[in-house]
Order: sequence, then C-alpha cells, then structure tokens
Amino acid sequence: MDSVLIVSPPQGEAPDWVREAWVGLRLPTKDGRGARRYLSAGVLTGPDGVLPMLLGLVTGRTNTASGYYVPSQEALAILDAARPEAAAWWRAEAPRFFKRGHAFLFDDAACRPG
Repeated sequence: MDSVLIVSPPQGEAPDWVREAWVGLRLPTKDGRGARRYLSAGVLTGPDGVLPMLLGLVTGRTNTASGYYVPSQEALAILDAARPEAAAWWRAEAPRFFKRGHAFLFDDAACRPG
C-alpha cells in the first residue's frame, strides 16, 4: 500500500473545516506503511522533535495511536492544490509541518488504504 484515501474528517486539533478539507484526498504513506501504532501528539499543543516527543510520554503530552503515517510536506502540497484555504490555515498556525521530516498520523477510521 502506497497511499490512503481520506474518507472522513481525521481526528485532531485543527478546526473542523480544516479537518473536513482532507476528505476525498489521496495521500502517500511513508514507505508504503499500513496502519500501525505510532507515537502521537497534537499539532498545536504537542512537542516538536523526536526527543521532546519521547519526553512527552513521561509528561503526558504524547501518547500512542493507531493510524497511517503520512509525510506532512507531501500531504500539505496535495491539500494546497485542492483546498488552498485549508493549507493556508496550516501555514499560519503550524508552519513546521511544511518542513521536511515532519509527519501527520491519520487515524484508521478516517482512511481507506490503497
């Protein structure tokens, strides 16, 4: 599996209208990975970086969740082409996700593989 189709608004801290903008988009998964458990944190309130994410387990700022790991830079390019107003929200509120090395975790219920 190389991609997922977003079939319902994913869980998360972004406003409803931004999460709804993902519906109908096909997004690449990292290295063709399927759904599995990953370390997860909020896009607005969670720590940024591997070490802060691991430390967040101790402080309760991160958890584990099951879903599809999608490189955020690629996902946001797709979102920007389809729904630029939603991509503009990400650019203003969480610009780090436009940088290489960041990722989104789309929950299982929001996705259809392939």
